[in-house]
Amino acid sequence: MFQVNNTVNEGLLEGLKEIPKIINFTWKDKDIRNNKHPVIQNGLKRMIEINPDWNVVISDDGDIEKYLKENLSLKNYTDIKDRHIVEKTDLWRLVKLYNEGGVYHDLDRYCNIPMNSIITKNIKFVLPTHEDYGFTHCFMATSPKNPVFSKAIKDNIKKRKELGSKKIENKI
Repeated sequence: MFQVNNTVNEGLLEGLKEIPKIINFTWKDKDIRNNKHPVIQNGLKRMIEINPDWNVVISDDGDIEKYLKENLSLKNYTDIKDRHIVEKTDLWRLVKLYNEGGVYHDLDRYCNIPMNSIITKNIKFVLPTHEDYGFTHCFMATSPKNPVFSKAIKDNIKKRKELGSKKIENKI
């Protein structure tokens, strides 16, 4: 069962595999693990520390560019190739989680709860909301091939095409 705003979508996630024990982070370079800043210590480092049985993957800007180029159609990649890395990262996390499943977590978000207490055997999708209004994409977890992520990818690409070359700030 999948529920949003008290609407039940029975069977939407049926047949999906378990969420893989992979936590994805992104930063401009991979050397972020050695950063001593308190934000990194309480986010990325803490996430690694309390989840020893999870594989942590840090993707840098080059990895994001390569992944999008390899996993989007030529047309869709051409439409976003000149966009700012932040826009590309927003799309990348959706594509990455749709294709491979796992967790995406912003490395600057405080972490104090082990993933194994949130993501148990029958959990296929985690997307935090605030008072059932909107959601955040600083933390997401899903099984591979989740149709919700497929729709989000299509909507993201469509909205970017509609906006064309207009400068946007937090609009998608």
